[in-house]
Amino acid sequence: MLRRTRTWSWAAIFRAVLVVGGGGVEEIWCALSGRAADGTHVRDRLRDIVFAALENRFFDAVFEVRSDWPAGQVGWWEVVRLGLR
Repeated sequence: MLRRTRTWSWAAIFRAVLVVGGGGVEEIWCALSGRAADGTHVRDRLRDIVFAALENRFFDAVFEVRSDWPAGQVGWWEVVRLGLR
């Protein structure tokens, strides 16, 4: 089965990877930084809202907290969720 990945980032606080297989999106990786570009703390509530929106969009996926990333390690300031369909 052919699997493709699509990776993007936004404003230096958000990274995402979608793994797409023959049946559509199979894995949804999302990392949010706890530190903004100016070095200030990103409020936990803001991260929770973004993760809630992601989980609402992919309502049929099961999400879990992770400490790794598909391409390597996660920075200490990042929070990662993995969703599986």
